[in-house]
Amino acid sequence: MQRYEGRAANQQPLATNKQIGGANQQIKLVENSKAPLENYEGDITMQERFCESCGMPMGETDEMYGTESNGNKSADYCKFCYDNGVFTEPDSTLEEMIESVAAVMVTDFGFSPEDAKAQCKEGIPNLKRWKKA
Repeated sequence: MQRYEGRAANQQPLATNKQIGGANQQIKLVENSKAPLENYEGDITMQERFCESCGMPMGETDEMYGTESNGNKSADYCKFCYDNGVFTEPDSTLEEMIESVAAVMVTDFGFSPEDAKAQCKEGIPNLKRWKKA
């Protein structure tokens, strides 16, 4: 099974929020960030963050984070999924997100179509945007 580069050895790919949002890999978000911590909304920790819509790793700087309607960076969503306080594709279904992310995993990261889809089906439904309340 292939994993994103830099993934902690004991971390499952595209797993539940607790595994994704609470990744075992420490980063220096505040020190490397281009925006002060108070410009974030939501729960920012010193651990690697993943988009709560698509599961994409957000990186060590704030450049991949989406924005809230007030211009602050979102702590939960990437810039591809969330902009100016709304989802960029608000009518997208869970199934469409799984297909879209799996396609990126195949073309950009070399996953087999079967592995990519299986990981997406396991992990994406557990992300904040898709969890049933």
